[in-house]
Amino acid sequence: STAGNKKLTYSGISVLNPQLFSTLESGKIPLAPLLRQAIEAQQVDGELYRGDWVDVGTPERLAMLDKSVRKELKGAC
Repeated sequence: STAGNKKLTYSGISVLNPQLFSTLESGKIPLAPLLRQAIEAQQVDGELYRGDWVDVGTPERLAMLDKSVRKELKGAC
């Protein structure tokens, strides 16, 4: 658990040990339940990133970020 019960998010960047998947049958499975199980078994470590972070999980959000960054770069010249 985190100090003060802050809500954090998993950014999708990871280094995974192949043993995590060794008992699974081949095929597509959701990663979240597997990670939750590993977290409960204290087999997961994380890093808190304190820099800027933007969720670009949709084409629209990615386009908005692209527009914002281009605007900032143009203003810096």
